[in-house]
Amino acid sequence: GGTFIDGDDLHPKSNVAKMARGEPLNDMDRAPWLDLVGQRLAQGQGTVVVASSALKRIYRDRIRKHAGSVIFVHLTGPREVIAERMKAREGHFMPVSLLDSQKQTLAGNPFACAPACGSTPLARLGQRCFGAKIMGTQAK
Repeated sequence: GGTFIDGDDLHPKSNVAKMARGEPLNDMDRAPWLDLVGQRLAQGQGTVVVASSALKRIYRDRIRKHAGSVIFVHLTGPREVIAERMKAREGHFMPVSLLDSQKQTLAGNPFACAPACGSTPLARLGQRCFGAKIMGTQAK
């Protein structure tokens, strides 16, 4: 068991509108969203997984400021696979046209664990990346 939170549901309306227009978010746009992601992690009981695009190390540090100890896992995959998954999201505000800007933001901000999309369930993923069960507050 555990709690899953889609980080996209935590974006303020102004961020949603900006992304829907095909405009990438900047650090100032992301700040209140990152704070809320960290706060929601801190409020969670037991295992909490948040799907988010904490692309830069400074973004992940900002989440940690609120949530404390967090494990970040970056699911990787070929651009084509990610683009197809994005296209399949009915009614989602973020267009595929923003994928390249997200990949550029991620460049130079490596994660400790970066398995391929769909490779293993989260529990086995934790064992694979960290040699133990993932317990407590965690983020994807």
